[in-house]
Amino acid sequence: MTQAELAARQLLVVEADRALKFAQADTDKRKKALADLEAQVKTAAILRAEFERTDALGGLTKGFRDAADAAESTGRIMQDFGQTTARSIQQSFSNEFFAVITGEFKKLPELSKTFGLSMVRAFTDALAQSATAPFLRLLGGRGL
Repeated sequence: MTQAELAARQLLVVEADRALKFAQADTDKRKKALADLEAQVKTAAILRAEFERTDALGGLTKGFRDAADAAESTGRIMQDFGQTTARSIQQSFSNEFFAVITGEFKKLPELSKTFGLSMVRAFTDALAQSATAPFLRLLGGRGL
């Protein structure tokens, strides 16, 4: 089944669910209004996803929105920073142990410098990701 066919079937399910809730509501106008609202929200979400999947500008906008959401996730950014830092530390120790075991003592100062630079790079990457969030939000169509 293609994604377009799946979206079409999802829309049929939404309409069938709305019709069932409408019938169950009988004369209760509030329940009927709620059933209509739920169907409208679900339909809009399905149509938006299909638009973002098939339209170049829609897909681009979604990409910027997703990037802005990720950039605004400070906790996630710091988790990534921590993981990157941990990998850099592990790699640095591995390189230094390897240099000692193989007798390449001349490489030790260079390895320490490389480790320091990788820490700075991880920090600046995290900082840049947070700093670009408002710009990405603007490109994603939700403004500042």
